[in-house]
Amino acid sequence: MSRKFSYTGEGYIEQSGQYEIRQSFGPSIYIGKFTDEDVKFLQDLCNQAKKKGDPMGQTLAGNIKGQYDFKNIGTPDEQGRFMSIMASHVNNYLRSGLQVSNLNEMPNEDEHDVAIQLQGYPWVNFSRKGEFNPMHTHPESIISASLYIDIPEVIAQEKEKVKQHSNQPVPGDIIFTGGLIDNIWQASHINYTPKTGDCIFFPGGMHHAVYPFESDVERITLSFNIAQFGFIRKDSKEVKPYRMWVNKYD
Repeated sequence: MSRKFSYTGEGYIEQSGQYEIRQSFGPSIYIGKFTDEDVKFLQDLCNQAKKKGDPMGQTLAGNIKGQYDFKNIGTPDEQGRFMSIMASHVNNYLRSGLQVSNLNEMPNEDEHDVAIQLQGYPWVNFSRKGEFNPMHTHPESIISASLYIDIPEVIAQEKEKVKQHSNQPVPGDIIFTGGLIDNIWQASHINYTPKTGDCIFFPGGMHHAVYPFESDVERITLSFNIAQFGFIRKDSKEVKPYRMWVNKYD
């Protein structure tokens, strides 16, 4: 018999209403979607970075040859559009994930926008066959993001082949770890198979890695870290910094 659950805002309640599962002790991960128009916009920026961006290989964990920064990429209008798109997803993440039990204490959404400050510059990864990202964190950032700009479908098809000889098919997957043990009560990790247009936001200190793939294709992802965020009044643009450690805003 399959069981169905619905999300209550604080946990998952079984359809009969007899019990609820709460995930109170682990960090939340946000998985969102870009519009087709936004994907095309981000693809154009990544192609600019491939031509004009500075190589980032020596400063990043990725075992990937094609990694370039966004330092001199995009016009001011394009950079503003990028920040606006990302801020909308950060707003979703904050209100639906990290602060789900304190929604009433956060600035009114009708009166405030979210402002974000990046930790350094975004960077793009042009991954090829056999390349990967080892387990790592971004400890100096509050939130990290992985944006899936062009993920060839053949990578997901690899997983179907691997299923024939493995119970953990992972080509091209991103993995997050947060627990110490695996048992019927908890899992030490979660895998996600991304598609073009997906975006994932997660705590910067969370361990994560990306598995290699074998297909002779190029996988394009874009990443950045957020150092600070705050809420801006729409009528005055006054910023209200959010103080994470005390779970309040000024």
